[in-house]
Amino acid sequence: MGDPVKAGLAEAATPRLYRRNAFRVTGLPTDADRPTARRLRNKVTSMLEVGADVDLGHDLDVDAAEVARAFDLVLGDPRRRLVDELFWLWDTGSATCGCAQSVHRDHDEAVRAHSRALDLEARDELTDDELDELEQLWPEAGRLWGRALRRAAFWDHVRHRVAALDDRQLDESVVDLLRDEMPVVLLAPLVQLAAAADADRGWLADRVREWPAPAGLADDLLERAAEPLYEEVRAHLKDASDELAADDPAAAAAIVSDVVLDLLDQLDDLAPPDRHRRTASIRDDTAIALNNCATKLVETVGSKGAGNARKWLGTAAELARDPQAVTLIERNQAAITELADAMAMIRKQVRELVALGRRDIARRMLKQVRARAAGMAGAEEIDEMLRDLGVHVPAPRQPRWSEPARGRTGWDGVKRLFIGVWRAVALLLFAALVLAGVRWVFGDDGTVDLFSHASSGNAPVGTCVATEDGWEGDKRQVPSVPCEEQHWGEVLAYVPVGDNPSTHPGDEVVRQRAGYECAWSQARQDLPFDTYTTRYAYPGEDSWNDGGKSSENYATCVVHRVDNAPLAAHNLVDADRERADDLTLTRDLHSIDIGSNPPVGSCVADKGNLDTNAHEVAFARCDRPHWGEVIGYPVLYRPEEQWPGDAAVYAAADAACLRAAVDLGLDAAYHYHTTWPGSSWWTDTPDKPKYAACTASRADGTPVQGSLK
Repeated sequence: MGDPVKAGLAEAATPRLYRRNAFRVTGLPTDADRPTARRLRNKVTSMLEVGADVDLGHDLDVDAAEVARAFDLVLGDPRRRLVDELFWLWDTGSATCGCAQSVHRDHDEAVRAHSRALDLEARDELTDDELDELEQLWPEAGRLWGRALRRAAFWDHVRHRVAALDDRQLDESVVDLLRDEMPVVLLAPLVQLAAAADADRGWLADRVREWPAPAGLADDLLERAAEPLYEEVRAHLKDASDELAADDPAAAAAIVSDVVLDLLDQLDDLAPPDRHRRTASIRDDTAIALNNCATKLVETVGSKGAGNARKWLGTAAELARDPQAVTLIERNQAAITELADAMAMIRKQVRELVALGRRDIARRMLKQVRARAAGMAGAEEIDEMLRDLGVHVPAPRQPRWSEPARGRTGWDGVKRLFIGVWRAVALLLFAALVLAGVRWVFGDDGTVDLFSHASSGNAPVGTCVATEDGWEGDKRQVPSVPCEEQHWGEVLAYVPVGDNPSTHPGDEVVRQRAGYECAWSQARQDLPFDTYTTRYAYPGEDSWNDGGKSSENYATCVVHRVDNAPLAAHNLVDADRERADDLTLTRDLHSIDIGSNPPVGSCVADKGNLDTNAHEVAFARCDRPHWGEVIGYPVLYRPEEQWPGDAAVYAAADAACLRAAVDLGLDAAYHYHTTWPGSSWWTDTPDKPKYAACTASRADGTPVQGSLK
């Protein structure tokens, strides 16, 4: 008996709930009797057949077939007609139900608000006023429908219509069915809009959760709407599993990073993990997938894969919620860090022994390490070192793993690296070398590597560079001398100039980052800038790690005297010197050479200092409280362009800095500031481009800690 009603409710429960309503399409009142409906149908049909314009009381774009369908519904099964009556206007002016006027008014206000919201959502573009209206309509429609459905008189009107339609298949059970299903039908269009949306998905899902509905209904409908996303995530995790089974952890991680994470963001909008256990579970499965990629990578290439493995595990840690998964990932993060640190220590110590001509000791120590770490991830690196020393070693064995029973992802076990062993074996080798009285000397020919693929493969901070000419040559074979002898420079630091991996930002940006970070390293050593300066080596675009490489994006800083005079016969650089938290660095913000300025994103300590002299600005590290941030160095004029006058230069600089602020996404809570070139730039440096220096700060002047964004 309830089937036509259920079918009608299912058909109505879409964003076209009101758009296809039979009474809205035909213009008939919801209490129209059958003779009235037939007369109007005959009239409208005749007019449509001869191509005449028909005024149905609305501006909907409908065709003859849709109008015919609507009339057939009104004149057809009364049970189906009753559904459309519920979702259009009751205050027809000819009502005989005896309801209080407020019953019809409350119902019609709900219909108008809800239908207007759905009509606006159906448009491709909305004006600002319409967007503001829509923001008000959704909560208003929910409030009005909630009020209408709570009134007993609402359901008395429905009972009156059941009696008026006078069909033996309509009785009180239909009223009960409608009472149960109305909340679902009213909420379903909004759920479908949220599931289909792109930019507004989260906003629409929030409106779903705010809609007055029975407890749990909104979350159930949203999770049901998210089912395609759940299935898609599962399918891509299976693809990643296949790549990992084929021993390609990079390809597996790329699927997760490039595809699955975006799908999880969409899921978080519809079914956030705090409210939906299914989302929390699939996030844990994704975290385990990344964990397995990281451990497989380290299994394959050892500490050379530590950079990517740490990145994947960092993402996994952000996703994981299950305590077992969190603990597993944390242990693997610690294990990989320990492996990388231990390998760096071992490599340095082996180079030290080789430099002293004690290859026999190096071989013996490495064999001890190999015996203790046999079968572990990273053991193949020890074998490579032994082979480099002329020792024959057998084919590598597979590393040992701990595989907890939990494995709901369907992957080949959840993997955890052993921790603790590498630290022990590295310290064993270190202790042996200390007992042997070894000092740091590198290379049989007296040269050191200061720019290997990773900073851990270089000579340590404090290594002494023999001559300026030696530094200017091959950075992989720089002549070195003991620091007890006079020398030209010292290794000051190895500083990051980009994430590993990351897109190459351009040589000028890399040069800026290298110069700025090396200057900070000099400041931390308390070496005055009027006496000492730094030179640096940084990766070009061809050697930049933009993915698929094990190299690090870093710069090597070497400090020397400004006048290039020899340094005294002792160490100038203290590798263990602690960083001062309140340290500032004075730099030129508007030098003739843009590349000599602090890079975009550098943090200005205070505005007063900038206002006084843009060529001597105090900078702070961005994790300390500061006034503002450098947001750009836009070029205004090419070298060949003539001086256009102060007003034109200022206008061009101000417009360029405004664009930089807009591109950064800064709103009214922030102010941008402009430093522009004067006429002397055209006379003194005609061959240089002219640019502005743009900074930004909070509008209220309060300090910033971290990035402005």
